[in-house]
Amino acid sequence: MSRSLAYRLVLVSMALVAISAPGCQSSPDQFVPNEIVVKFKDGTSSQAQAQLNEAMGTVVVYSSPFGEFDVLAIPEGKTVEEMVEAYSKQPIVEYAEPNYIEEIPQPNGGEEMLHEAE
Repeated sequence: MSRSLAYRLVLVSMALVAISAPGCQSSPDQFVPNEIVVKFKDGTSSQAQAQLNEAMGTVVVYSSPFGEFDVLAIPEGKTVEEMVEAYSKQPIVEYAEPNYIEEIPQPNGGEEMLHEAE
């Protein structure tokens, strides 16, 4: 596993834990531009998922091995809101939402944790 991939997995894992952590702050207007998060309903084939993504013009930039969701890059000229609405209307989609940015509280400013990870 490359160091870059391992680093990204650590960051995603930390974000998933932080979502349920007390004191975690997010704002509905803070999300990654041009990305949405989609979870397909259980039993949806990977072929059906790929066909929908192709039809919508999206590209999978990350698939969670734990949360069973995908982060999708949306096509140029579309807004996050438009794509969330379009995916939400699909019968094979459990949910679609913006890729929200979460602020994770860091104990002691977080400096020690960053140095330990290196």
